[in-house]
Amino acid sequence: MSWWVTVPGGHPLGPVPTGRLLRAIAAGKVPNYAYACRVGDEEWTPLTSIPRFADALPSRSLERYGAPSRNERAPFVEPETVAPPHRSSYPPPPHRP
Repeated sequence: MSWWVTVPGGHPLGPVPTGRLLRAIAAGKVPNYAYACRVGDEEWTPLTSIPRFADALPSRSLERYGAPSRNERAPFVEPETVAPPHRSSYPPPPHRP
């Protein structure tokens, strides 16, 4: 399975395979305020609301051991594949409050 990843107001990156995205999240390369959308879906979901990704966030891992949480603004992982040539191929952007 692959995912699109973005931050509010940003451009979607991907598709990124689940395993690679999990490694990038755990390495702190994806910020915890990012959103993900499964390829083929149209709904963006905060990473913190997707259990497998939320558990991989460095802040979540640190909190388990009593360390304070942090909100890193790190660069995204580079996708394994080239983004679609037409913007209409992207899922809709996440709703900004």
